Amino acid sequence: MRNWLWLVTSFALGACAGPAPTPPGTRGVGRDAGTLDTSSAPSAPSASSSGTGTAGARAPSVATFVVVVQDAAGAPLRGVGLRVLAGPGEPERVTSDERGEARFGAGAGVLQIIVDDPRRPAVMTYAELAAGETKRQVVVLPEAALVDGAVLDAAGQPLADAEIEILPVGMVVPPRTTTDAAGHFRAVLAEGSWRIKVSKAQKSALWTTLDIAKGQTAATATIRMVEAASLVVTSDCPNKGCPGAEATVSVANSSWSKYLDAAGGVTFTDLPIGDAVVTVRDQKDPRHPRLGEVKLTLVTGAAASARVQVAVLDARATVTGKLVERSGKPAAQVAGTALVVEAFFQGFGRRVVVAAADGSFVVDHVLPGEVQLSGLRIDPTDPMSGANGGRSTTKATAPAKAVVVQINDFTGRGP
Repeated sequence: MRNWLWLVTSFALGACAGPAPTPPGTRGVGRDAGTLDTSSAPSAPSASSSGTGTAGARAPSVATFVVVVQDAAGAPLRGVGLRVLAGPGEPERVTSDERGEARFGAGAGVLQIIVDDPRRPAVMTYAELAAGETKRQVVVLPEAALVDGAVLDAAGQPLADAEIEILPVGMVVPPRTTTDAAGHFRAVLAEGSWRIKVSKAQKSALWTTLDIAKGQTAATATIRMVEAASLVVTSDCPNKGCPGAEATVSVANSSWSKYLDAAGGVTFTDLPIGDAVVTVRDQKDPRHPRLGEVKLTLVTGAAASARVQVAVLDARATVTGKLVERSGKPAAQVAGTALVVEAFFQGFGRRVVVAAADGSFVVDHVLPGEVQLSGLRIDPTDPMSGANGGRSTTKATAPAKAVVVQINDFTGRGP
């Protein structure tokens, strides 16, 4: 339950973070911006020399946890490193033995485990131990492709020290790296649709999409960065302004978001040049959200400015419906999973609603007009659960009743 709640929260927040000790948050950003090429795999974590070894002294163990690491075919994986975080301080490091097992002792409470293998994406999982308990958990590492990439400037010259950040898919922990002197980077990515962010000072940060097909073992990604522009956004919100509202700048197929400050303004840097749309959204009162939009052209040099007039809207519409399996049968909540609906409506980002056990759902406070709905089954034991690739979308006109939405089920646990 704890795991899929974190996933639902990450859907609602939108875009990305790296493999930090705490669950990465995400924040939605634009679409493709760049073309695709290949470079260097993330290094394996240092680990103890034996399958049951631990690093550093710990308090006397009151519980035992055994992680069994397997590949997609169910074969044990030896020599895989695991990082175990049971509280503040440095994580404990262990490695799997010839049976794929990594065993360690810990106090009662919640553990976070990151499983690293240089040949596959890192996978994150959680376990809750009671005093004196012995728990065993299987972690399946998905097959993956080695992505060899290059980052170039607008003239085609390599860019060193560009930061590469990759959005997570399901419970897979995304790699983070930088380009070398020749502008190259490497990452290991599992099957699915991945969002790659490239950042460098004085350049416009951009996002691009890379799709990894089932069984694919290699891919390339050549990404070109452009010179940067700056933009100062101010707002004219009714009712004493709207600090904390979200301002988004969209250029071509990419977008950047920040929150307005106490004065109702915000500054964007490292934006690409070109035609842009600036949108201000405020959803603190979902019944009466605020929305404003303005268009302008960004150029290099002095910072551009945009003043957005924001109107109060009446989000009185409701959308109700049922989730169905890919077979068309009514969706049923499989033990240990959650049924989730993502809703996108006019002028606003995604809203996440947890459906009932029988697949029924209600999305309140939607603006009248077109709504796009996606259904998901979230399985905290499956690293690909909630993956982006192949997601189906159902369109409805709000208000609407009895909308049928198909589940995007990567777990294999549905009917």
